[in-house]
Formats: sequence, structure tokens, C-alpha cells
Amino acid sequence: MNTKVHRKRLEVSQIHEKRIRGADGIRAVACLYVIFHHLTQRLNPDPNVLPEWMLKIHHVGMCGEVGVSMFFVLSGCLLSVPFWRNFISHGSSPDILTYAGNRAARIMPGYYLALVLTTLLGVILTRAPINWSRLGASLLFINNFNYTTFFPNEVDTPLWSIGLEVWCYILLPLVLYCILKWVRSVQGAAFALAVVIVGLQAVNPWIISELMTSSYHKGWQFGLVGGAKYWFPYWNLGTFFCQFLLGSAAALFICWRSSIDSPETVIADAVGLGSVVVAFHLVLTRLIPGNPDQLTHQPYIAPIFAGLIAVTLAAVSQSVWLWRAFDNPAFKYVAKVSFGLYVWHWFIISVLQNRWATDFTYFGINGLQRWSQLSAIVFLLSMFIASVSWFYFERPIIKWSRRPSV
Repeated sequence: MNTKVHRKRLEVSQIHEKRIRGADGIRAVACLYVIFHHLTQRLNPDPNVLPEWMLKIHHVGMCGEVGVSMFFVLSGCLLSVPFWRNFISHGSSPDILTYAGNRAARIMPGYYLALVLTTLLGVILTRAPINWSRLGASLLFINNFNYTTFFPNEVDTPLWSIGLEVWCYILLPLVLYCILKWVRSVQGAAFALAVVIVGLQAVNPWIISELMTSSYHKGWQFGLVGGAKYWFPYWNLGTFFCQFLLGSAAALFICWRSSIDSPETVIADAVGLGSVVVAFHLVLTRLIPGNPDQLTHQPYIAPIFAGLIAVTLAAVSQSVWLWRAFDNPAFKYVAKVSFGLYVWHWFIISVLQNRWATDFTYFGINGLQRWSQLSAIVFLLSMFIASVSWFYFERPIIKWSRRPSV
């Protein structure tokens, strides 16, 4: 009995040890900001309609697309932790099959469910036939390599980012295995990671130049394909993987600090607070929603914003007080069901727009009260669907995939 209790306690301690303080809060902020962004797009920012204070909130919401960048930084950090922890402790690298199985169980069931259902239901909503090239490319996670398939379907457009995220999952262990094979110190690993990040930044102008689309039917006025043609190739795998690796750099710092038993410090609170303030000040004063940055020619002011979020994540994990503010109970729950919230909220918007609120379109709502009511409906329905998806679909599959082998 004592042996079983000891083993159980050891398993629990290992689970908690793998958690990064503040990560749940950052995930929740990213998810909520993306949803608020998409809801804000429905509200007409006419000064004759909205009070001045709401116009400022509207501007904040229109910048919420950067939540996608936060997701990539966070994922890069969390997935890199086992690699860096084992490297620093001179252990063996994580098993690639276990890594792949865990990622597949976490992403593919929920993604495929949302993709197939929204594609089929989209036929009912829009009366348009299924675009089989879009669906096929999205099922294979290659939709982002061509503007004609960039958005998986018309009624659940946020699914576009999943393909890029999966490719980051694939590339991360390849890069880290190469680094771990040739370096022997934390400093060497940090330098090698920096070289890869700088290399990705150096090659990005070439990617944009070589893959630039023509001006014919280019722009959001030509629908999703026209919008994707405007985004592509600025929204490319190179820039998103760079954001992913900035999260990996944060993970390296966190694992190194853990290895030397470094205590919590209020300096980390100051750095974390300062970096998040600078990050969002940059976004609110520089970002032009839906456009690449004029300096870096990348979305979400990458890699500057992503770098600041990586600093925030690293600092919050070492903080005395700040991580508690991030990891409050409400944010922890939102983080738990965040994948479902992300993949389903736009579909709820599409249903309302096509069936009950035809003015729930881009800048289509002229009343603050009506917008608030519709936004509340979207959020509550999204939370319900995401919760059901997590408890009865996603979590059982994850538990099954991680069951001990006999």
C-alpha cells in the first residue's frame, strides 16, 4: 500500500512539475482576445453611434488578432519543455512516437470534428456546395500552402491556423534534435536556437518575394479567397515557426532556472508586467488589423510582439505574484476548454449571421445593446459547446492515448 501511495504521489508531483506557472492564464487571454476580436469586427465604429469610451474598446478589440501569435509562442514553449529539461539533466530525449501520439490526440480529433461538421453544416447555411480541394487540403494540414485553400471553409475560418500549428509540431523536434546532437551546454543551445530564429527572419523576405500573389481579385472585397490572396505569403510557415521557436527559447530559460533551483523573485514580476505592457502598447499603437507590419512584413508585428510574449511567459513563470493573477480559477477553466472555444466560436457567429441576425456582419451592428446581446449569446454558446467537447470528447481521447502500455 505504501509503495502504491508513494508511486501515486510521485506521478502527481511530476504532473505539477511539468506545469508552467502563468501558462494557463496566457492561454486564456489569447483565446478570449481572439474571440473578442471577432465579435468587435461586427460592431460599427461610427462615432455617431458609439460613445467615445466604446470607440477605444473597439480599437483594442480590433487588435485582438495577436492572440494567435500568443498561442504559437505558448505552444512552442510547452512542447519544448521536455526536450530542454532532459537535455539539462543529461537524460534521453523524449520519444518521438510518444510526442507525435500526444500531439495527434490533442489536436486531430477536435479539429477533424469541427472541420467536417462545419463543412457539412455550411452547405445548409450558405447553400454552397462543398469545396473539396479546401476540405482535402485541410484534412492533410496543407491548406496554408496555397491561398485558394487557405481558409478551410466559409463558416469556420479560424481553423486556418491549425495547419500551420501542426507543421510547427512537426518541425520543432527536428530542429531541437539537431541542436541537442551538436551542443553540450545551455549557452550553446541558446546560441543555436538564436541562429535558427535569425535564419528564419533572414529567409522571410525571400519567401515573400518568391511566393507573392498577383493583384487580380486580391483583397477582402473578393471574399475569403481574395482575403487569403492578400494574406499569402505574409502569413507563411516561416514566420509562425519563428514565433514557435521564441516560445522554445522561453522554455529553455525556464528549464535552466529550474535546474539551478532559482527562487521566485519580484524582479520577474516587474519584468513580466513591463514586457506585457510594452507588447500591448506596441500592438495598440502600431498594428493595422489584418495587415502585415510595415517594418517586418509579418503578421502580428512578428517577431517583436512574439518575442515580448516569450519574455512575459518566462518572467511570469518565475514571479512571486504575477503568475497568480494569470492562473486564476476562471482563466484556468477557459484555458482547459480553449481549443473548443477557438474552433467553434466563429461557427456560432456564422449561424447567427445566416439565420437570425443578418446584420451580424463586418461592422454591421449599429447598436451597442444589440451587439452586447449577440456577443453574449456567442460566448455562452461557445463555452457550452467547448465544455461538452472537452469533457465528453477531447479529454477521454487524450486519457486513452496516454494510458500506460502493458
